[in-house]
Amino acid sequence: MAHINYSQLARYSIVVLIVALALVLMLMLDPWLRMGGTPFLLFFSAVMVSGWYGGLKSGLLATSLSALLSNYFFLPPAYELSFDLSNSARIGLFALQGLLVSILCEALKTAKKRADENLQKLRVGEERFRLALSNSDIVIFQQDRDLRYQWIHNLQGLNIAEELLGKSDE
Repeated sequence: MAHINYSQLARYSIVVLIVALALVLMLMLDPWLRMGGTPFLLFFSAVMVSGWYGGLKSGLLATSLSALLSNYFFLPPAYELSFDLSNSARIGLFALQGLLVSILCEALKTAKKRADENLQKLRVGEERFRLALSNSDIVIFQQDRDLRYQWIHNLQGLNIAEELLGKSDE
């Protein structure tokens, strides 16, 4: 049996609340939205927010709940779970869009996590480099294409850094 921790329960509870909010808004706006034939309008927003907040599984849960609720409340015949060809095609397209949005949101979360991890590694490496540099008697510098000194690290007490910055060897 799968073990669900508190953060997963909270994440899925928020997904259910977001979909419920979309349902309430759709029911309130139903007279105006029916004219355009958009039974998935606000549910699609719920799927996007759920996917962004919780990733793939949250987005898929929101997609499933939204598809069922749209079918029951907004697709003819109303207040029935019927799956005729027309409704099945509409629900299928909605589910496909929800799947794609959820996959993209998961990829975005994964990329952000990797970027944060790499930034942390970079900061650790930079700190190690600074520490090694501060314990060294070697003069280290950087020059641009015109051989002008951009920065100089010199802990030998020669005070040449201020004199050379912006100047070239030529």
